[in-house]
Amino acid sequence: MPQEQGAAFSEVLKDYRKQQGYTQAQAAAALGYSKETIAAWECGRRFPTNDDIPRLACLLGLDTSTVTRAVNGPRIEAYTRRMYGKMASEKREEVSSSLPPSPQGRIKKASVLGGQDIHHSSRRELLYQASGLISGAFIAPDVLDQVLLDRLTRVLTKPSSIDETTLRYLEYRTSSYWRDRHSAALASCDLLSYVIDHLQKVIVLLEGSLLPVVRMRLCAIASGIAQLIGELFLDMAYYAQARKFHETAILAAQEACNPTLEAVAWGRMSLAWTYSKDAPKALTCVQQARHLAVENGTLTIRAWLAAIEAEVQANLSYSDACLKALDEAECIEDQQYSLQDSYLIHFDQSLLGGYKGVCFRKLYRPEEARSTIFLEKAQDILKGALASLEPALIQRQPTFLTDLADTYLRQGDVEGACGHAIQATTIAAQIKLQKVVQRLFILRQELELWKDTQYVKALDGHLAPLVNNPRMEF
Repeated sequence: MPQEQGAAFSEVLKDYRKQQGYTQAQAAAALGYSKETIAAWECGRRFPTNDDIPRLACLLGLDTSTVTRAVNGPRIEAYTRRMYGKMASEKREEVSSSLPPSPQGRIKKASVLGGQDIHHSSRRELLYQASGLISGAFIAPDVLDQVLLDRLTRVLTKPSSIDETTLRYLEYRTSSYWRDRHSAALASCDLLSYVIDHLQKVIVLLEGSLLPVVRMRLCAIASGIAQLIGELFLDMAYYAQARKFHETAILAAQEACNPTLEAVAWGRMSLAWTYSKDAPKALTCVQQARHLAVENGTLTIRAWLAAIEAEVQANLSYSDACLKALDEAECIEDQQYSLQDSYLIHFDQSLLGGYKGVCFRKLYRPEEARSTIFLEKAQDILKGALASLEPALIQRQPTFLTDLADTYLRQGDVEGACGHAIQATTIAAQIKLQKVVQRLFILRQELELWKDTQYVKALDGHLAPLVNNPRMEF
């Protein structure tokens, strides 16, 4: 948004707040303040404190130093008017009148967000006037000296404009968006714009001059956000776009010198290739992930990656390698996952059951009678995974139901297959989970022999509204 020349800070705050799509109440909630506080800032009755500025900058999508200058300009001016009153005003007019006229014939107001005083044409004129005030003994020298010294001290003690509060806020916001995806608080296609906007704010911060440690931490945050965007695209069945964001997430994790985060990104890249039906590339990615996680990943991350590899090996029909990887994934049982693990992957017994169920289903071979045991185990495990699934993790439910429906189909139980497929369709349509909808249409094709049964007709009734909306872009 172009900056308005001469706009007061309160007006600029209001404009940028609206540009970001926040009401006063929403902005207050995001910052942790009351609506009255935001209203007071926008009316010019009060100014944000230095502690308020980092969070305010993040909310508005602006650099912290930019907001600091914007706030301090009118704040110092108001202080000066109170301190020196009419005599200082008269002296400013006297000095101003001695200056040559500006080319435009009048003094222009400067942009607040440019860091200049809004009542003078330039920094040079402001300094010239200040020198006249000091020489006339209308402003005590120690006042101006103290302002300069305070600013210099802040620069020397905090060379980065991004403080711990801002970084923690960005990390908190990232984890919140991950939880929103897990719980389907918003459909992935609806959540995407919010997450992209969040990434854009981090990119703006990364474009500034930063201390190495701050840059590394911001890169880690950016990697987590890019991975989330990749997952949202995966949910929407845009697999190529998902891989692009996972590739960038890997680079960001490398910049952050965070091999654990890089391993997670490689794991997600493997999942994207799995959905694209390219098992060899999926295997390459997950093996790279597991290599990185050997020394750097938590037990939970290592278990999650083992489960991912197990599914890839099952897709490649490597039963021994699949079963070995599933055994390695079992280490989740006796350990707790970290806070980051809990939102970034949230690998628990239910999800492990989901992986085991789909693996056993793929190890089943109709031509091999002894492999029937795999199909029975897959069905029992998937039922258990559904029963133990946390209610908040509704996003996983239609995937488990679709896998379970497939096991009933392999057993020739059309009623059971259609019943679970209808449940999956209802939830997938509600949360617009396109990657599952595509699998359900494939399952329906395999039910074509039974198209005249009441069970398949009931499933068709639930799938029909989605036929002309293949990507669920409602």
